[in-house]
Amino acid sequence: MAISRSLVLVTCALLSAPALAGAQQAPTAGALQAPPARDARDLPIEVTPFVSSSGNSSGVGAAVRWPFAARFGLEFEAEYRHTPADPLRGTLENNGVNGNVNLVYDLPAIGRVRPFVLGGGGLEHYAFLVQPEPYFLSDTGVSFVVNVGGGVRVAINDRFGIRTEVRWADGWTKGAPTGSLRIFYGATVGVGGR
Repeated sequence: MAISRSLVLVTCALLSAPALAGAQQAPTAGALQAPPARDARDLPIEVTPFVSSSGNSSGVGAAVRWPFAARFGLEFEAEYRHTPADPLRGTLENNGVNGNVNLVYDLPAIGRVRPFVLGGGGLEHYAFLVQPEPYFLSDTGVSFVVNVGGGVRVAINDRFGIRTEVRWADGWTKGAPTGSLRIFYGATVGVGGR
């Protein structure tokens, strides 16, 4: 519970700093007009190193998002996740690299804040106890998971920003974890584009 509270506080702090800085800028004549739509070739590839948490597990990883339309992008992510053993939940220690491919859709921006939704699927490790004492039978493997979520990206300038998101994932393999909620937060770096 303390980890979840800490994540919420860190996320709020990360999101408030650029918003406060943007509020200090004097409005320009075209500040209320939406920026013109940009061609996908003009948009940078977005690289996002991130940390994540879900219940008692934590992870670190990176996502790469390629824009293929003004508001759509395809995102590939890899994450190393550590889950400590928890006898009360019937889980074993589980460390491994997980990966997902997601379709990302950007919603209209509110100042420097751009909300987005995403969904996709990938592969995740799982490990849990099937039978505790006296046999300690376990089940481990890799499961196909689907996920859906949303979040916000806050631009600091044209190339850098911060990002936070909440995602729900569900495994499809027998014995795979079902219905987990994860929180991600990290920094974004735009590479290429104009």
